[in-house]
Amino acid sequence: SRLTGAAPGSEGEALRLGGAEASGAVNFYVHAPATTDPSCCPKGHDAITVLVPCAPTTDDEARDPRNEAALEAAIVGHARTLVKERLEWCFPGFKLDEHLVAERTVGPFEWRRLYGLKGGAVFGLSHPLSQLSVFRPGPRHPKAKGLYFAGASGRPGNGVPLVLIGAESTARAVLGDLA
Repeated sequence: SRLTGAAPGSEGEALRLGGAEASGAVNFYVHAPATTDPSCCPKGHDAITVLVPCAPTTDDEARDPRNEAALEAAIVGHARTLVKERLEWCFPGFKLDEHLVAERTVGPFEWRRLYGLKGGAVFGLSHPLSQLSVFRPGPRHPKAKGLYFAGASGRPGNGVPLVLIGAESTARAVLGDLA
């Protein structure tokens, strides 16, 4: 593909941006609500949301606001380029920039500032296969009795449905331990 020299979705060479790693074969989520709900935007348009999992940033990277701004711009710019290239590869002849009416990006440092997300990682832990689904931490801390986990970094993973399933699992673990 034009993204990595390999088929889309294959493993690409990792690029380090400060302490945040971005892969040439990026996976991302796309939501196009006008497909099922045309009332969400003007006729002939869509309101596309693209979510790109990003490696968590480190505390050292956030200490200097100038470094933070430059790193955020690099991470967002790199992710945007990869998404644009992948979409244009999937839809030959389509030029994303020719169709944009407005664009808003939010990077990891902004997520951290807005919502207190450690490392600005919206999806919790990093996203390699070794940290998805059953490979994420379970509801109980392995050593600290009475410490439980729920959320995007816990099992089964991120996204509202999975976080709710994880919260239910954690609640069951707590209730079982209290019984």
